[in-house]
Amino acid sequence: MRAQGIFCISLIALGINAKDVYSLRKTQSDRIEYERSKTKDKRADNAFISLNTQPELIPYIKKFEGKNGYLFCFRDWYKYVT
Repeated sequence: MRAQGIFCISLIALGINAKDVYSLRKTQSDRIEYERSKTKDKRADNAFISLNTQPELIPYIKKFEGKNGYLFCFRDWYKYVT
């Protein structure tokens, strides 16, 4: 179920990659805003991306609700190693 959830989140959020899903933070607005990790060091705007939160994404946000300011709980399940 976890992999399917991450896949659906990525699909609904226009192809956001897993590393960026892992590090998404909650925002004050109704948008998903992040700096794309793969290209943020190569662009003047730090590869800033802002997406509307689609209604289809709301059940996934509720199901995988994160702690400590993160949008999703994947940080609680997995440790990212660089």
